[in-house]
Amino acid sequence: MSRTDVKVETSPGSPNSTAVDMNIEALVVPVSDVDRAKRFYGTLGWRLDADVSAGDLRLIQFTPPGSGC
Repeated sequence: MSRTDVKVETSPGSPNSTAVDMNIEALVVPVSDVDRAKRFYGTLGWRLDADVSAGDLRLIQFTPPGSGC
């Protein structure tokens, strides 16, 4: 993942910025058409990690390029 520096307004004598480590481990995005979403993320170059079905539930997992996951 990436690191983002966030500028914080502080009183004189304090550091002007603070480094904040911004990480997203998992994000669930509900969709109405799983196959369409799978094609969409595949065309973006994301890596397909899982495609699992259990009854009426279907889960796909993608990892974006350059991800540390």
